[in-house]
Amino acid sequence: MSEHRKATLRWLLGKATDPFGTMLVRDLLPKELGRWAASIPEGHRFEATQALRQVLRAAVAWDVLDRDLAGGLKNPQPRRAEVQPFASWDEVEAVAVELGP
Repeated sequence: MSEHRKATLRWLLGKATDPFGTMLVRDLLPKELGRWAASIPEGHRFEATQALRQVLRAAVAWDVLDRDLAGGLKNPQPRRAEVQPFASWDEVEAVAVELGP
């Protein structure tokens, strides 16, 4: 795994764990998870929630939790905004001329 990917995963996991401080995973309540998810900016919510879900699934697998607390947490994948980098074909042609063959 690349260092960039590791750093990204650490950052996402921090988004998922830092707000709860020293609270133990087994003491989390579903409504606290809902408030937490709502506090994450929309552009990061999907990934941060996925990171937290992984932690909670592991806690169930390791018998730290009896059930996955994030089971009812909604996490729709964000819609991708359409990007239009050029306003006209003239702009595309200008870039093509500048780049050359």
